[in-house]
Amino acid sequence: MKKEIANNKYYEAYVDEALNRSYWVFKGKCDSIANIPNLKRDHKTVMSHLKPGFTVLNDLKTFEVPAPRSLSYLLSSVSYTHLR
Repeated sequence: MKKEIANNKYYEAYVDEALNRSYWVFKGKCDSIANIPNLKRDHKTVMSHLKPGFTVLNDLKTFEVPAPRSLSYLLSSVSYTHLR
């Protein structure tokens, strides 16, 4: 059963512990990580519900891709390395 972790202007985050899966819905446009200050916190919360071997489903249908530099920084700010 999916549990909602976050729902705001920029993204929604859910987890299903039984399936060991996270669901992310990214929406709108974001050119700066400063515009979404809770992303790291929400990501850590999602990860705290998952075990190694988890899966991630991302829905980007309504997400407007930011400038390459912004996108690179945005992606590098969220990491799965703490599960290694």
